[in-house]
Amino acid sequence: MATFSVCGELQSDEDDNRFQAALADHYHNRKGEQPACHCQDPPIALYIARTGDRYVLKRWPNTGWQHRYTCPKYEPPAEASGLGSLLGGAIREEPLTGLTSLTVDFSLKKVKRADGAASASLSPDEAANDGPSSDSGNSRKLTLKSILHYLWDKAEFCRWVPMMADRRNWAVVAKHVQEVANGTQIKQQTLGHLLYIPPVWNQAESDRLKARRQGFFGAFYSRTGPKRLVMVLGEAKELSPSQFGQRLVIKSMPETRIFLSDQKYAQFANRYGFELTSWRENANGSESSKGHHLVVLVTAAVSESGALLVEDIAAIAVNSQWIPYSSLHDRLVIDSAVALRRKFLKPMTYNLGKGRTLPSIILVDTKPLQVNIFVKTAFDSEILNRTRDELINASRGHSLVWETESGQGVYDLIEGLGRTAPELAE
Repeated sequence: MATFSVCGELQSDEDDNRFQAALADHYHNRKGEQPACHCQDPPIALYIARTGDRYVLKRWPNTGWQHRYTCPKYEPPAEASGLGSLLGGAIREEPLTGLTSLTVDFSLKKVKRADGAASASLSPDEAANDGPSSDSGNSRKLTLKSILHYLWDKAEFCRWVPMMADRRNWAVVAKHVQEVANGTQIKQQTLGHLLYIPPVWNQAESDRLKARRQGFFGAFYSRTGPKRLVMVLGEAKELSPSQFGQRLVIKSMPETRIFLSDQKYAQFANRYGFELTSWRENANGSESSKGHHLVVLVTAAVSESGALLVEDIAAIAVNSQWIPYSSLHDRLVIDSAVALRRKFLKPMTYNLGKGRTLPSIILVDTKPLQVNIFVKTAFDSEILNRTRDELINASRGHSLVWETESGQGVYDLIEGLGRTAPELAE
């Protein structure tokens, strides 16, 4: 439980209704006073942003690492997250408006070609997205994958404490991701107005939900000129061959036709082969599945018949607690930490290429320092080993490396660590 200075008093965020009332009072009546977090001495200044009818206590830009690592406002330093290299550039937080502006490397419009070529007079944003893969690790702008990482990160599904066990489901995911999208802008447009996130299926409300969904997608259809692309984030239910390439079925909207051309599917399978394989091997396909999930984010054009024709697609694999993982060893680290009831953060890669490494998780229940847990395999390249060593040397905390070939399982490694981490050497 965190303690904050709000309305001139110390407040906790335990009682959400009471805390919302205090934030609203401070937001409207105490604009000259800064709220603060008391995880450190002296306290660290915060600000209040309004998103719809909710008020959110937010960090000032680039101050997340200043909070105590056990604080819910703590954010890993730049070297421990792919987010660090993007803050202030591709990701710009605007405290005056409470919004965050994102600069992206993909188009939100698709040109309808008459002769197989886009018009040379169109601006880059109006041209079709036929450039390099949006998953390039060298972009200074956010790729579609990075947008997915950003939404998951800011919705705090990369943060784990034992009390969250069995409290996460699609209703919770959709609610918190939508709140993040509503406070985010892309190309001067609110992401929440571009992004459709299906609510949990409700048979009694099926007609109303279907009409609302079709109305949302219909606003993006255009018979002539550049077509606006809609964005959809959801949990994959099925991906199978169809007469139009591959059909993607998303849970809670199974009747919506979403198609990937054979070329798009081949690119997707090449980029996200691990995520696809892990999902197919670890999910049981049930709507009430306690298995693993594949979360997808797509940009798509709306056809005249109302089908969605995918332009770009990104995915993350998440475990039964909706925590993302990127490899088998990464998953084993996370599952072990959950089973041992540890508190931790899961750094996301964002734009980082395959030659970069991050901690698999950061334990935040140890004293007096957080512990960065890295994975080292026999297949790691020399460059990867070198960048890992450099990151360990630069880390603000104790670092532990699980060498998968050592014969020691990661469960035993974390269990043996306990709650005490050694001090860093001076």
